[in-house]
Amino acid sequence: MTDEFHVVDENVLIVANQRKATVSGACSMASIDFLEHSARVSSLVIDDEYSILLKYASHCNYAGAPGVGDWYFVWAQNNAARLRHVSLEVTETGDYRSFPNHADLEGFDIDDRIYVATVALSGSDTSLVNAADSDYSHVSAALRDCGIRVMELCASELKAPTRKRARWP
Repeated sequence: MTDEFHVVDENVLIVANQRKATVSGACSMASIDFLEHSARVSSLVIDDEYSILLKYASHCNYAGAPGVGDWYFVWAQNNAARLRHVSLEVTETGDYRSFPNHADLEGFDIDDRIYVATVALSGSDTSLVNAADSDYSHVSAALRDCGIRVMELCASELKAPTRKRARWP
């Protein structure tokens, strides 16, 4: 792992907490190792409105235990002022202005757009970190075309697409 900056999808915290039964112990350990590294070098990138931290909050314990994902969530809250921040702008349609305009990303998961938009604003030294969400691998070429790098912690465990979600209600 390099000491670049990272936007961390909430699924990494969930997997590190060992709350996703469909992943291996090796995937959980990779997530734990990554989160410990990220905290050690303060590489997390968040948005100014703390929307990413709120996404973490819906899956993590404010006490910082029992899992490493819980611990990382509390660490991120306590160190938010020291982290890199970006200012996400929401369009009139509810999308993020910085979300890449690419035909292959039109049906991209609404819930994960915040992570891609944050990477797009943060700069070329920033990667999106994923553990168990196959959405990123399904559009990896389009993301690469748009300059979005995705670090797949558990690439061998990602599943084939099952269905596409609607873009916007």
